[in-house]
Amino acid sequence: MLRDMASPGTALARIAVTIHWLRRHFAEPLKVGTLENMAALSVSAFHRHFKAVTALSPLQYQKRLRLLKARSLPAT
Repeated sequence: MLRDMASPGTALARIAVTIHWLRRHFAEPLKVGTLENMAALSVSAFHRHFKAVTALSPLQYQKRLRLLKARSLPAT
């Protein structure tokens, strides 16, 4: 799986690009269609590959990123 993620043009490499984008833009509203277009995959293929890599749906992954960021903020 790691080799496929590093090989350009594979579905997993395109999923890695979307994950990287999500990590940089986690606070923005998410349109899954944007990620599907970015990965150049059909809806079903994108969700299947994304879940295979992260064990989460794209929205769950974004929520997890937001939660981790909130936990790292100092308590006020």
